[in-house]
Amino acid sequence: VVFVPWQDLAWQTADEFKRHGIRPCIVGDGNSDVETDAQVVVCVNPSAHLLNGKDFRIKIVDEAHHLESIETAPVYAPRIHYSIQAALEADFSATFKSGEFDWEYSLAEASSEDHICNLQTTLMVTMGSEERRMQTLADAVLTNAEEWGPMFIFF
Repeated sequence: VVFVPWQDLAWQTADEFKRHGIRPCIVGDGNSDVETDAQVVVCVNPSAHLLNGKDFRIKIVDEAHHLESIETAPVYAPRIHYSIQAALEADFSATFKSGEFDWEYSLAEASSEDHICNLQTTLMVTMGSEERRMQTLADAVLTNAEEWGPMFIFF
């Protein structure tokens, strides 16, 4: 499941999944049901209550900094983080305003101070359709989560 703050971003995200051969369904924007043949659910944050009690393999919160706003934090953050379960969870945000964070600590700095060590790179070569390659990656992450965690995945 992928959580996004706005309807237009839900549609944009769903379109991107479709472009890669992955069948999404959108929960929110008038849609309240999880389609049984969907491979990924894209949920607009205000509709998260429709997924209460559901369990997913992976939960991604896009634009996660929006969950911390004074208006939405008491409602959406607990629901998304605690009422909807997943084996793996990641919050992402690429938007920071000047002064929005308390301090900055780079990967190079953390590594040089031995706070990050023993980084292990795993290169996966997968074959088949985009859908099959993504499934192979998801299966590998779930199978190796304890050994690999914490992990950073990029394409």
